Amino acid sequence: MKKNNEATLAAHGSRLTAHESLLISGARVLNPASTLDTIAYVGIHNGVIAHVGREKPREPYAAHLSARGLWLIPGAVDLCARLREPGAAHKATFRTEAPAAAAGGITTVCIPPDTRPVIDTPSVVDRVRARAAKAGGLDIHVLGALTQGLAGSALPDMA
Repeated sequence: MKKNNEATLAAHGSRLTAHESLLISGARVLNPASTLDTIAYVGIHNGVIAHVGREKPREPYAAHLSARGLWLIPGAVDLCARLREPGAAHKATFRTEAPAAAAGGITTVCIPPDTRPVIDTPSVVDRVRARAAKAGGLDIHVLGALTQGLAGSALPDMA
């Protein structure tokens, strides 16, 4: 249950924006951080979770989503996401992969350095971050190479 509500809702075809409110009912809510595991109501106001509980909240919500039989869990983190950029944009791009990841419940991805070009300079890191930011919808972290060109010889100039 993270901040990317608008992107996640958009990935599922909803017209609700993060500035509106949504009440999700009947979902099995699992939160390992708090050991929560129950069927509950989850209320979202302005993109922030405002209510989690077995009782229906009193305040009104702009939209309602029945999630009976579904699970509501914290967003998943993909520690080795192959989003095809840079180097294989002819297969896919951040713009095509980010909504697919969000639809699958992924909120954060880490891009490994074995791209083309290898992520071993600040300029490549900046380029990847800029492309990812334009796509939006996910928290994207860039992992830099430990050696130049992943060759295992010299450290990259990443200072």
